[in-house]
Amino acid sequence: NASFLSIFSFFPASHLHNSKLSSKLRQQLIDTLTLCTSSLPDWALHLPRHCSSLFPLETRLSYFRATSLGLIRTIKSTLKSNTSSVHSSHMSLDVQIPRFKVRIDRNKILKSAMKVMDLCVEEGGKVLLQVEYFGEHGVGLGPTKEFFTLVSKEIQRKSLSIWLEDTSS
Repeated sequence: NASFLSIFSFFPASHLHNSKLSSKLRQQLIDTLTLCTSSLPDWALHLPRHCSSLFPLETRLSYFRATSLGLIRTIKSTLKSNTSSVHSSHMSLDVQIPRFKVRIDRNKILKSAMKVMDLCVEEGGKVLLQVEYFGEHGVGLGPTKEFFTLVSKEIQRKSLSIWLEDTSS
């Protein structure tokens, strides 16, 4: 197994890339209609996931953005990256990602997080969350990042018994 892997260490990753496949995939990923209707061909869905070494990093990142970030972000990203084309220079997209502004009680952070996640799921998970704390001023990126930090710390508590504990020591 080690000798098999050592064969590939002689070749740069770029030698494994297939320029024709990459070109075809990029064509699919800039087609706004294809992306909006979720009608990428099967090969364009499976090859980048299962044979990622065939594609350069830039193409894999484009694939990720087009298939994983939701429809509105995908369209905005596609139009933004195609500003040099004739068609997209005349188009504008004023669609906003739905924003949820929520007030959180610091003393009930986990319970609040569960309610917020339920709301996000009801909206299909494609929302921009803005957090504000009861009795505090400020809303936006700072409090939102702090919210996720506090939630991650809270779910790591041993008293919740949601994690396996190494008892061998």
